[in-house]
Amino acid sequence: RWHFRIRRVFARNAERQFAHLADRMHLITQTDAEELLRVNARAKPVVIPIGGETPPPHKLKPFSERRERVLWGNLGSPTILKGMRTLFAEAVRTSSRALHDFLLVGKASETEAGLLLPQMDALGIRYQAKVDDLNALLGNARLVVLVDVGGTGQKNRTMDALAHGCCVVGMAE
Repeated sequence: RWHFRIRRVFARNAERQFAHLADRMHLITQTDAEELLRVNARAKPVVIPIGGETPPPHKLKPFSERRERVLWGNLGSPTILKGMRTLFAEAVRTSSRALHDFLLVGKASETEAGLLLPQMDALGIRYQAKVDDLNALLGNARLVVLVDVGGTGQKNRTMDALAHGCCVVGMAE
């Protein structure tokens, strides 16, 4: 308890001295922004909420009944495409069937995705450009793999997948 209190005092002191020096500080809730301004009125908070709404319980299957395994990321993002290519290259190199029957949700058209990732068919990966009902997809997913090597929206996808009770796997980022 004392250790926590000491860390809190030092953190508040740092916020008072340095928070206003940043061009902006990204925070998750308006409450966080108000608290920061109370500590350092010259700080420039910007609220960027993470994740969506809590999923409706009727859309979530029990974990033992979930069958879907999802690769999720916008293939138009260079960092996501690089991560996807790294993952696919490893699966091809090891002749692995680990990605067989995964669903890749990638935002690009199916033709474009086939050109960007020609290994999809050989690895047995299904492709879908977008999802009409994200709650239904994630509510049936056991595993969500985020192959982002740069953090492009990764926090949002992580929070959404965790909110739906999915196991989330990511790259080093």
